[in-house]
Amino acid sequence: MQIIFRRCWSNLPDIHLDVEASDRIDAILARIAKIVGSPVEQFSLWNSGPDENCFRLENRKTLSDYQIGEGGTVTLRQEFNIIIVHASYASTLFILKVEASQSIYHVKLLIAVEENINWHCIQLGVGTTVMEDTKCMLDYRLKADSRVWLHMVDEPLSSESSDT
Repeated sequence: MQIIFRRCWSNLPDIHLDVEASDRIDAILARIAKIVGSPVEQFSLWNSGPDENCFRLENRKTLSDYQIGEGGTVTLRQEFNIIIVHASYASTLFILKVEASQSIYHVKLLIAVEENINWHCIQLGVGTTVMEDTKCMLDYRLKADSRVWLHMVDEPLSSESSDT
């Protein structure tokens, strides 16, 4: 039977796999990781129900345990660590676990809570690029252990502080 694995980040196509109802979740994840070319530890599968009923599929269970049949849809999530470095002197501040589909805005909020600072004053970047709040982590082709620089600004950029 064929199952659709919907990536929760928008810029990549769904993965269609021929599977058996008796296939274990961990075996399916290993196949997906091989297709995508990332470590299996970065992926998890979630049911595709409404948010209030959303739950992670357990590795040792099978598709039939969750009553997922032909043409069913499962959500594929990818998580990895990024290394946050201080822009001024390139020292590591901390390592943050993020989901590939998380927006830069959300990552800034996580950092603000972790460091007890105002998120408006955080500027994140990779290489020479300042990351935009509305884009997600994979828009910048970040992978596990990517280094993201953090710079503190006195005032937020006008586009970030606009209420329109």
